[in-house]
Amino acid sequence: MKGQSRYFNIKTRVTTAGKSQTFDSRGESKRFIFLRQREKTGEITDLRTQVKFPFKSPSDGLVCTYIADFVYIRNGNMVVEDYKSKATITSLFKTKKLLMLLLYNIEVQVVLEAGKW
Repeated sequence: MKGQSRYFNIKTRVTTAGKSQTFDSRGESKRFIFLRQREKTGEITDLRTQVKFPFKSPSDGLVCTYIADFVYIRNGNMVVEDYKSKATITSLFKTKKLLMLLLYNIEVQVVLEAGKW
């Protein structure tokens, strides 16, 4: 079906503080709202969405890019987070998660879609 998402997710728009953002799924938008509330209470700071981490080869330049769903600071440490359902944990995601650890020394935190396991 044309226009149908591969994983049947529904793009969702969220408006906070007069700014509107579109997320790839309802679950991801709910996670954003949850994190935004944590930011308002001071539990986390510097919440950003769709943060790009380039993977570069010394000889060939850019190989690919990992785009994190959420990046924020908690207890002075940067947290990189990806919201996933079981279906979206692909071998490509696993490879990029490993590259994040090897190249950036960052352990990507995977937040699993509730009720799908």
